[in-house]
Amino acid sequence: HFGDALKFFEAARTQYPDSFDLEFDLALCYLNTKKFEQAIAILSDLRGHGHETSEVDNVLAEAHESVGQTQQALDLLRQATKLAPQDERNYVDLATLCVAHEAYDLALEVVNVGLHYLPRSSVLLMQRGVVYAEWGKLDLAEKDFQAAGDADKDAVSVALGLTYIQGSEIARATDLLRQRVTEYPDNAALQYLFA
Repeated sequence: HFGDALKFFEAARTQYPDSFDLEFDLALCYLNTKKFEQAIAILSDLRGHGHETSEVDNVLAEAHESVGQTQQALDLLRQATKLAPQDERNYVDLATLCVAHEAYDLALEVVNVGLHYLPRSSVLLMQRGVVYAEWGKLDLAEKDFQAAGDADKDAVSVALGLTYIQGSEIARATDLLRQRVTEYPDNAALQYLFA
């Protein structure tokens, strides 16, 4: 209910003009109600007043990308990875943005930097698999999905299923998904892919 919350944050803003939390929450409301310019203004102001954090940069990047300012979004997400090199979310968001613009080599570089800091991250291994899959390198994607497999079998099964489907290995996808649907009958993504 971001629209409803927006009214309260705007009203509280006059009483607490220097509250970082209030300003950040107001920016989130603007972002989620598609008032991107207002979100950009608030978050840029926060950065300019000593609140340059990876969280602010990440949200500001999303606002910039929403209005077609991709280079600003890329720069902010790069900065976010530098400010918080142990936060895998920033690497994933930056790589996802690169993939959306078909910059697969840059996406791969970003994920590999993240894996340098977090070598056991199943999330980053999954993300690298997604980059490879989108790039059409399905054999490499499959290896990364399998390497990430122990931590989140549901997500890995979905990713592997998609990889097999894209590679026209329908029988292989069917076998994998049949097994996983039996193990995880409440997983909607697995059910959908199996169907």
